[in-house]
Amino acid sequence: MTQTTKPASPGKPQAAVRWRWYHYYFLLALFDVVVIVAGFLLLQQTLSSYHRALKRLTSIHGRQQWIISLRLKVIDLNAPGNDVFETRRVDESRTRFAQMEDRLRRLLVREQEFEEDLSEFRAHVEKMVAEEGRIFDLLAPVEQEPTSPERLREALEAASVAMAGMDRAQANALNSLTELDQLLLMQTASLLKEYGSRLQRSAAAARYFGGAMVVILAGVFWYGRKLQRLHDEMLLHEQQVVAERRERLAAVGEVCSAVAHGIRNPLAAVSSSAQLVLGHAALDDAARRRVGDILAECRRLDQRITRLLNFAAVPLRAPEVYDLATVIEQAIHEVRPGLEERNLRLTREFDPPPLAVRGDRERMTQSIIELIANAMDHVPAGGSIHIACHRDLTRERTVILDIADDGPGIPEHARAHVFELFFTSKPQGTGIGLASVKRAVEFHGGTVCVVADGRPGAHVRITLPTV
Repeated sequence: MTQTTKPASPGKPQAAVRWRWYHYYFLLALFDVVVIVAGFLLLQQTLSSYHRALKRLTSIHGRQQWIISLRLKVIDLNAPGNDVFETRRVDESRTRFAQMEDRLRRLLVREQEFEEDLSEFRAHVEKMVAEEGRIFDLLAPVEQEPTSPERLREALEAASVAMAGMDRAQANALNSLTELDQLLLMQTASLLKEYGSRLQRSAAAARYFGGAMVVILAGVFWYGRKLQRLHDEMLLHEQQVVAERRERLAAVGEVCSAVAHGIRNPLAAVSSSAQLVLGHAALDDAARRRVGDILAECRRLDQRITRLLNFAAVPLRAPEVYDLATVIEQAIHEVRPGLEERNLRLTREFDPPPLAVRGDRERMTQSIIELIANAMDHVPAGGSIHIACHRDLTRERTVILDIADDGPGIPEHARAHVFELFFTSKPQGTGIGLASVKRAVEFHGGTVCVVADGRPGAHVRITLPTV
């Protein structure tokens, strides 16, 4: 239902806008936008947290792999010092030892890359290297030249003492790496715990967002049902308006028919009497002109009554298929004498046939004649009227009929009323002709309107469905 609001009187504050049911839609749309934006922000935050955690885990994993490599290199560095007691090949063991030491030191270069303090580990490694080098120095003379059993025993005892120091240094170095590894494991556990809590918060927020989406869907369902009810009410209202309009038109038709028949009988008597007076009475020129005026007014009044009856009449003829271009040519043929009398030029532009429509050929012919005649009444002598009939390129099975002139045009305030019954801007007009045109076009399932294209003159467009 529509409500009318009265304009606020001067000097008084305007009343506050009342809350309507459709305002909930805007509130729902705003809530939907907020939820979507918050969801994107939450997703962005979760992804950023994931990338940060992944980067830190990758760094910790790289450090752990580096520590494992250091542990293996320390074990490999200790092996030549132990194996030399069995092999007694000091030079070969010393060469292996140099290779292992070189690999370990190249691996220690990455200390700055991982930002770790390995000073304690380096000290233990240096002590282990020193003790292992002492083992090689003690056993080298025994290998190079024969010696007594007592001297050999002393060298082996001293080398064993050095080996014990080497093993203690190795154990201390491995312990320092183990402590560092434990620290990295604690960092990993803390990181995973922190990320797990973030995921829990994200999951809780996701549940809230899920609930919000349920609310939004419920609101959309409610709004859809509201729109459906509003649509049904509008259709019902439209049907009621159409039914009331039909009833009013039927009542107008009955009134018009009664009035027309009531006027036509005395009008026929007046016309017959005037013709008898004009034909048999001896009249001077002035009286004869007056009687002729009476006959002319009677004929004009009879034409108006005929048009009124044609508007009120219900079409009884069955619709037929006909070529619109042929009907236009027939209408032009009917108005040709009037065009020549007023010195008007008429041009036409048609698409190739067929332009087939279904309806009442005679009523469409009279409608086109009415539109051309209406243009002829407003276009000054020497003016032009243009008729174009072409297929609509934007819609299938649709034809457009344009009738335009270069006259004064239709005022803007009158464009919406020119097809209303009894609306006219001519002093002697009845307001029936263009209303009859609209009724005939609607009988064909089409529309008629005034086109405001910015050019001078009037432009009427009829849109009809084609067969």
